[in-house]
Amino acid sequence: MGVLQRTEMDLFDREDPLSTLPEDAVHWIGVYQSLVDFCDTFQSAENPAPRDAERLARHEAHFRGRLRFWHDRLMELTETAS
Repeated sequence: MGVLQRTEMDLFDREDPLSTLPEDAVHWIGVYQSLVDFCDTFQSAENPAPRDAERLARHEAHFRGRLRFWHDRLMELTETAS
């Protein structure tokens, strides 16, 4: 059996995708939205080197995916609470 290896784009410490608290989802939406905004701003303002631009694009894609996850999770949690 293979060994699980951490990647640079794992979940953040204390980010629990199984949380049942809507406020956790709201928190992580804010975190990931800030990271996406930073990536957008940096890319448009700094014109990073190609290698850095590729790495930043990978991170931004990961952040956007997590942002979508937490938006969807918030919808699930608020529908359950209704």
